Amino acid sequence: MKIRFLKQAISILLLNSIFGEALYACSGQGIDKIIAHNWRVVLIYGLIALGFVFLVIAVYFARQRRGLYAILVSLITIFFHPMWHYDDGGGDCGQTMVQMAGYITLIILMVLILQIILWRYRKPKESQIST
Repeated sequence: MKIRFLKQAISILLLNSIFGEALYACSGQGIDKIIAHNWRVVLIYGLIALGFVFLVIAVYFARQRRGLYAILVSLITIFFHPMWHYDDGGGDCGQTMVQMAGYITLIILMVLILQIILWRYRKPKESQIST
């Protein structure tokens, strides 16, 4: 019994030394403002990401319906955006959600840029060249 308690105590001390105050829950005065601010940031990232998804779809149609994989990747990625799953932000007042929102928005932007690069610089197939 003592060994089990000792293992748990060492684990908590180790986690505390690695992560510092990030290990503690979101509590204290002014937390509502922090959570609301993080929600606004996640929402702004979400709206930007949705704009990028619409641009990916527009580029798909501008390319004569080529690049369906870009649309699929964008739609699957936007599903995991924290704006759909935020709730109260979790134990860190929403800081992780803000970081995740930025990463997912960046992934969708990279899909859009890759789609545009392929559209502009990929040589057309011989069957598409009119004679």
